[in-house]
This record gives sequence, C-alpha cells and structure tokens, in this order.
Amino acid sequence: MGWPPAVGGRRPGRWVQGWWQVVDARGNAFSSEPQRVIYADTRRVWELTEGERVRVYTYRQPRAWAVEMATQADLALAALEAAYGDRLPLPPLLVFYNQASDAALDLGSTTWAPLTMR
Repeated sequence: MGWPPAVGGRRPGRWVQGWWQVVDARGNAFSSEPQRVIYADTRRVWELTEGERVRVYTYRQPRAWAVEMATQADLALAALEAAYGDRLPLPPLLVFYNQASDAALDLGSTTWAPLTMR
C-alpha cells in the first residue's frame, strides 16, 4: 500500500497513527510506541480558520468566506449545545472542497456526488 492510502482519508487534519512490531524466529516480539501525527495534504494550499468551537479548512477561497463558515458553524454548535446541554469534547473539523471531483479524489470514491439541496 502506498502513502497516502489509495482509498479515502486524504483530507487535511486527519490523525494518522503508526507503530512497528518485529518478531524473531523464537517468537520474541518488540513493538515501538505508537506515534500519532496529523496528516497534511500538500496537493493543495489549505488554509485553517479556527472558530470558537470549530476548525475550517479551505483552499482558494476568500478569507472572509472561511471566517463566515466558521462563524455560522460556531452558531449552529452553540444552538445544539443549548438544546442538548452538552459540548463536544473536541472541535469538529470542517473541510470545504471547491469541486465535487476534488472531494471524490480525496475521499477515495469515483461515484461520490454532492448533496443537492432543494
């Protein structure tokens, strides 16, 4: 398997964890400690905009647009928190793609289609 994985998961901000295990002929095993890093998709110039409750990744979009998306997501989460009385332990990560074909490539699906709002 190549890197990044060919199917899914190439979006920015995804946690990747890895470790090694070596087993000798006698069955003795040595395992390294797991290492966790955040994958950074370098095919696009991603910009991170942080809201109070969310993190928004965009590329080739005006900064004001990304700030507005973070603001609206913060407002929606605040309403959900008020309604349910609880807050998410980690901020949601929102990734905005400019084209459906970009998302399909990154998410590993050749049949993916955007949701049509009516």
